[in-house]
Amino acid sequence: MIEPRCFSLSSTQQSVWFDQLLSPDTPSYNIGVTVQIDGAVDPAIFAAALKWVITQYDALRLIFSESEGQAQQQVVAALESPFTFHDLRAAPDAPAQALATLTQLNRTPFALYGRPLWSMEWFQLSDTQALWNARYHHLICDGTSVGLIGQAVSATYNQMLRGEQPVIDPELAQGYQAFVAKDRAYLGSARYAKARDYWLEQFSTLPAPLFQSPVSPATQGQAQPNLTAPVPSAQAVWTLGASRLERLSQWAKTQGATLSHCLSALLAGYFSRMTDGREQLVIGLPVHNRGDALQKRTVGMFSSVLPLAVRVDGQASFAEAVQRVAHQTPRSYRHQRYPLQDLHRELRARAGHPGQLFELMLSVEQYPGDVNLGRARCTLRTWHNGYERYPLAIYLRDYEVQTEPFLEFNYDPRLFSTEQMSAHLKRLEHLTEQVLADPSRALMDYTLLDATEQHRVIQDFNATAWEYPAETSLCALFEAQVRLRPQATALQDDRQSLSYRQLDQRAEWLAGHLAAQGVKAGDKVALYLGRGAGLIVSILAILKRGAAYVPVDRDAPAAHLARVLADSGSAWLLCEHGPALSVAGVLTLDLDELPSEAPPAPPQASGANDVACVMYTSGSTGVPKGVQVPHRAITRLVRNNGFADFNAQDRIALAANPAFDASTLEIWGALLNGGCLVVCPRDTLLDAARFNEHLLRHEVSVLWLTAGLFHQFAEPLAPAFAALRYLMVGGDVLDPRRIAQVL
Repeated sequence: MIEPRCFSLSSTQQSVWFDQLLSPDTPSYNIGVTVQIDGAVDPAIFAAALKWVITQYDALRLIFSESEGQAQQQVVAALESPFTFHDLRAAPDAPAQALATLTQLNRTPFALYGRPLWSMEWFQLSDTQALWNARYHHLICDGTSVGLIGQAVSATYNQMLRGEQPVIDPELAQGYQAFVAKDRAYLGSARYAKARDYWLEQFSTLPAPLFQSPVSPATQGQAQPNLTAPVPSAQAVWTLGASRLERLSQWAKTQGATLSHCLSALLAGYFSRMTDGREQLVIGLPVHNRGDALQKRTVGMFSSVLPLAVRVDGQASFAEAVQRVAHQTPRSYRHQRYPLQDLHRELRARAGHPGQLFELMLSVEQYPGDVNLGRARCTLRTWHNGYERYPLAIYLRDYEVQTEPFLEFNYDPRLFSTEQMSAHLKRLEHLTEQVLADPSRALMDYTLLDATEQHRVIQDFNATAWEYPAETSLCALFEAQVRLRPQATALQDDRQSLSYRQLDQRAEWLAGHLAAQGVKAGDKVALYLGRGAGLIVSILAILKRGAAYVPVDRDAPAAHLARVLADSGSAWLLCEHGPALSVAGVLTLDLDELPSEAPPAPPQASGANDVACVMYTSGSTGVPKGVQVPHRAITRLVRNNGFADFNAQDRIALAANPAFDASTLEIWGALLNGGCLVVCPRDTLLDAARFNEHLLRHEVSVLWLTAGLFHQFAEPLAPAFAALRYLMVGGDVLDPRRIAQVL
């Protein structure tokens, strides 16, 4: 039934209206085209043609109003044409002035109520040159309709130019009202219910965010931006070229696929590899949503966005990926009438947050460009309103034979930097060339980096030859810090703090006792000690004797400890607070029982190539293996290393198990750079609130965590993380979402 006066919005209009209400001051839903005209055009005939087109299409005569918080629309019988003529023939720089004016107009939001939601401007630049700009609000027009209106104005102008009078098609004149009536009936139909079941079977929940905000030195430590608030988008363009586009299109036909299928598979495979390696990536595909012959000729807002779930299998070939998309798409197309906002509403209710089903949109826009006005040559120019509704919207612009087809990337600058997007375009071009050369290869076998970027990553990034004191022992470097800053705090825990001089004096005291026990250069001394002053004093004392320390895990079974002691050749075991364990052939020394006076220890010289410590692997793949670490390697790790500039102002947490190699970075990162080593007690580490308070109270600036602890404590340690200079995490695979949360 056609309603003669006010009637409700279609489901496709409803989502646009609601979204525009949320951001009334943004032109997010302005669409249209600019036509460059070379040749003479009769302005009176053009105005008459436009007036006839307004009469032919009811959507161009829609006026919106609001009643009780709901939008309604009405087709008015007559409408004064919102057409403006600008005569710039006498202007000194007419083209620039026209472009500036139309750009401002195209980025100006429409007033939603009481007036037409479209306008046209004609800029006469000279007697034979002009720009015809058409802009519409998405409430009354979609991309297909933009083309239909341009073709109708062109055809009508040419008829009138020939002296012919066009005839109104009465069915087409009420075409959009007919669509709204059918849409309303669909929303209460069994077909709607079937489509709902299909989409909820396809998507049981909202996916995790695909794109994360980049972090730069300027934004490090700042909160993540509010991505729900619209901001002007940025743009990058990749000129695909007619030849490459033709090759891709022709190959697609051999696979029973379309260009859209190829690009969807290409983008899904690429962004899966470039982000979190997800096995399914959802792409939004705009669809015409025109179900019958009348709708295909009708101007109005029909289009919707189809969420296409693209499965990514790195072992499958690109050809197989395209075929899979080609097989999946028709099934989804059968349910394209189902409103995307309805699906989002249900999925958001399930998820409990306002996430998005997709963040990447691909629109393939191929129009013949058959707009002509008499003998005047017409060239289409696309324009963008400056805003996007999705983080990354990619448009293939292939309008006519006069211009080279290109891919337009409109992106959220809060999620992509200019450099990042430029790199994405280069990699996509490199990937496309490989796909065209051999589509039978597995997706994982294609390289994403071209020769220039490969050289940068492999050569430039690995140019890690840094100057460091490679010929000096750890003892000599530590003692240099003692001379340089004797009163500076070297070690601090909840019970005490030791200056560099005090720490050195205690190490000399223990070295004397070790000498009395026969410890000499080249020996191995095991450490059965937890994090604390005793551990650090013992390490320094052992090194002062020219020996090497062997830290053992106090939580390991006795059999494991005995195996490590035997394998390393340790003849001594240092402990505190009572005996540790009894191992045949190993002398146990309790630090608490040693006399306060120690005999002087004759100096033992160590070289940079001598073994400083023996660290054992976890043994997860078999028997733990000992690794002999020379002084030089530890120095290389913490002095001028190229990744962390430790300095005398740093307060580095000692949080790792002493038997774990990360403790080497913590201990020596502080002591060889004049910093302070802050001991983190074991019971504090296991309590997130206490750990956070401990780090803040001791003003820790450098922290190393295992991946497991980082994942577990990322949220509760956020205040402490914000105060750090360096947060280092390793030992296992990291969750990108946790990293993004912290950044």
